[in-house]
Parts: sequence; structure tokens; C-alpha cells
Amino acid sequence: MKYLLTLIICSGVSGDCQPVKGYPIIKDDYPTCILDGMIESHKFVTRAFTYDQIEKFKVIPKYTCTPYTTT
Repeated sequence: MKYLLTLIICSGVSGDCQPVKGYPIIKDDYPTCILDGMIESHKFVTRAFTYDQIEKFKVIPKYTCTPYTTT
């Protein structure tokens, strides 16, 4: 079974969450999805925000891996 990896960025200050553009993407299996989710969320946060922005907005990266089946 394949999985859809979705990245979401939230603000701990406002409570607002937004999906990251370019996601979801298909992953071949669950372990790959969750491990890639951790790595890709880290990469996104470090590219999209400065250290000060992360602190100011209390940036919270999240990701989900949901089953994906083709018909």
C-alpha cells in the first residue's frame, strides 16, 4: 500500500495551520513516509523560516501519512 505524505505548518501563537505547497506526495510504504516526513518537515522549516521567526511565531511542523489506493 502507498501513503500520501502531507506537510503542515502551524503557529503556536495564532493556532493557525496551513498545508505546505507541493504536498501531498506519494510514498511507497508507511516507514518511508514517516521517516521522510520528519526529514522533509525539518528541511522545510529551516529553509522557510529564520531562527527568530521560528521563535516569534512558535512554528510547529506537522505531517501526516494517510493510506493511498489507486482504483
